[in-house]
Amino acid sequence: MKKILLYLFGAIVSGLVIAGCDTSTEVSSPSLVVEGWIDSDGFPVVILTKTIAPDVSQATPVSDCLVRWGKVTISDGEREVVMTGTTDENYFPPYIYRTFDMRGKPGKTYHITATYGGMSVESSCTMPEKARIIAVDAAPVDGSGLQYEMSMTFLPVRGERYYHIITRCNRGRGGFLPSFMGTVKTDGSGDEVKVPVFAPKTDTADGVFSPYFKSGDVVEVALCTITPEVYDFWFDYDDVVAFGGNQFVSSAGNLRSNVTGGYGVWSAQGVSRYTLLIP
Repeated sequence: MKKILLYLFGAIVSGLVIAGCDTSTEVSSPSLVVEGWIDSDGFPVVILTKTIAPDVSQATPVSDCLVRWGKVTISDGEREVVMTGTTDENYFPPYIYRTFDMRGKPGKTYHITATYGGMSVESSCTMPEKARIIAVDAAPVDGSGLQYEMSMTFLPVRGERYYHIITRCNRGRGGFLPSFMGTVKTDGSGDEVKVPVFAPKTDTADGVFSPYFKSGDVVEVALCTITPEVYDFWFDYDDVVAFGGNQFVSSAGNLRSNVTGGYGVWSAQGVSRYTLLIP
């Protein structure tokens, strides 16, 4: 799933959708697009891009969207750290902002600001506690031979209703990818929940998309406890990927965002992980 696209280019997706859905003849000014996260006991990562007006006459180079010389800062209410921009081929686009000087801790609020070329965006997110994964199971799909459907049983955090599933297959490079239809909304009771885990869907995958995994796959599953605003973004993203023929232009409207002054998503998330070898 990640041979070409390592993190679904989610931030630029939202930017291109916004530009592509504008039916006016006036070209909109560019805006910053954030795709960023900080995991519990992990370090923050931000991918910074900008929206573009697609030119139907020719392909738009990724380099036109990528922001390499921005300033990104993160604070946890006690101190502020400037994140360092660096080339990293494990991600797509292959440039990220990161710091190892701040580690995620549930209960803290993380605020980021990003500036570039006169544009400025900001976002805040309070990190929930992580849920507990009880089990991840795989069962053969009837008649498929080598395909397996996966499911996950987990114990939600009492009072926390919103979750997002991401996966990584065969210990590939880069970050995890959003599981197909990977948003989960619980009743907040904290009672045990069982949900399907599907493979990611990308426009760059070879052949016909299958939501199942293959025999021999080593699948890493991460369950993220997220805020309602982050859930809204990924829920809208699921709609685009599931029901649109082309995720770059198929949305009827903008993806909801918790970023002020621009687009995208910033998530402080409690994360539990589980690794399963498909038989």
